Amino acid sequence: MKETLMATKRARLVVALSGSPRKGANTDAVLKQVLKGAAKAGARTKFIRLADLAIKGCCACYYCHTHNACAIKDDMTKVYAALKKADAWVFGTPVYWFTMSAQLKAPVDRLFALAFGPKKLRRGKRVAVVTLCGDDAAEAMGKPIFDVFAKGFPFLGVKFAGRLALVGVERKDVAERWADFRPAQSLGARLAK
Repeated sequence: MKETLMATKRARLVVALSGSPRKGANTDAVLKQVLKGAAKAGARTKFIRLADLAIKGCCACYYCHTHNACAIKDDMTKVYAALKKADAWVFGTPVYWFTMSAQLKAPVDRLFALAFGPKKLRRGKRVAVVTLCGDDAAEAMGKPIFDVFAKGFPFLGVKFAGRLALVGVERKDVAERWADFRPAQSLGARLAK
């Protein structure tokens, strides 16, 4: 009797990076809803809180041009590993002074290392961005952040797949407000496909 092996399709992996300095606050809660939507659509998920990691800023040494790694040895190596394995990424940040938080900026700058070296980042990944702002002008407040991702990620071969700009979000808002938040879950479902 001849055995037939059935190939099983690997579930996509969606990784969320939270740039919030406050654990369990609004940014974390919304990103978890994005991941919930991705999981419902059949994806595997991973949540990373950048504020819990020790990540230095890029020093523009160009070590990554000739090596398969960044010269800085810190917790960014864990982030690199997760992003390389992932099929889709979602970055979340509160809007601070018209841009992303410091907790997200250093890791975003360090993604430069994924564009160079003997083993560049596998092309075809997708990225989405979630911003949360206390102001009511979401597009104006989030635009500088969206521009960074829309312009920078094609350089890595990563496709910009969507954004979610939330306005009127105050510090007093709590994670429960975002339970079953459909726009975030829809974004996650799109990333899972």
